[in-house]
Amino acid sequence: MEQTEGNPFFLEEVVQTLVEEQVLCGARGRYRLNRLPAVLHIPTNVQGVLSARIYRLPPIQKTLLQTLAVIGKAFTWSLMRHVVDLEDDALHGLLARLQNGEFLYERPVFPELEYSFKHALTQEVAYGSLLKQSRERLHQRTAEAIETLF
Repeated sequence: MEQTEGNPFFLEEVVQTLVEEQVLCGARGRYRLNRLPAVLHIPTNVQGVLSARIYRLPPIQKTLLQTLAVIGKAFTWSLMRHVVDLEDDALHGLLARLQNGEFLYERPVFPELEYSFKHALTQEVAYGSLLKQSRERLHQRTAEAIETLF
């Protein structure tokens, strides 16, 4: 994948960064300059932009995103529910925030909801930001959940 020039995913992530930093405001496709940035630090590749966006998430959202990255690119509500240790209401709220931040998509798939990462690179960067010990623990939890469900 091309890192910067001509890469629409890179541009989308840079725009999302500018929205999060309140440099741009408005709705997708209708953004406008809200203020001039005092300093503009944009990493030179999409992995850097994604890493910075994930780092800026509130800790509970970051932890959830990393956990979901271990589960896989796409996952069902029931599988996620078995791996993630949160109440349903809290989980729904956090998922909504991650969707608003354009990290995840939700789609109805019979018989339940399925979620997926916006891009495989988003999952890869979130996965890579986990410590090895945490990754191993989450792989074990995911394997146990899959055994239980299927």
